Amino acid sequence: MATKANSWAKSAAGLGYFAVADIGGFVESTVNSPKVAGALGLTDVKTSCVGGNLLNLIQADNKLLALLKLIVDAKQNLMCDDPSENYFMDFVHPAERIQRLFGYYSREVIMAAKSGKQLPPNEDTLLALVSKYNLGGAVAKPVRV
Repeated sequence: MATKANSWAKSAAGLGYFAVADIGGFVESTVNSPKVAGALGLTDVKTSCVGGNLLNLIQADNKLLALLKLIVDAKQNLMCDDPSENYFMDFVHPAERIQRLFGYYSREVIMAAKSGKQLPPNEDTLLALVSKYNLGGAVAKPVRV
């Protein structure tokens, strides 16, 4: 898609530069890379922090056993202890560290486009961004007024 979009952009009159941040490739690269997950300090890329194990109940073959497990450990099943260690906050939304990485990736895609280059969301690129922007640690939270 990026190739087609970039081809179109070259023919668009008055367009200074054009960039495509490949979110699908980004998600695929981050979910499937133990190195990226490790560099970000993520320990869980499969379940979500909020209600993550509810999905297991829906998908389970033995619903009764899955329901019992859900009830026995309800606190952990309904909200994880440390959201910074999960890839997903809920069933579809990435958690904080992944969002920060995508933000910096998007910035770098725009900077690359300004110089006529593309930046694929591969493992090497993402690991370099984690290191460059020190994304493996906790982020300062906004001050409460």
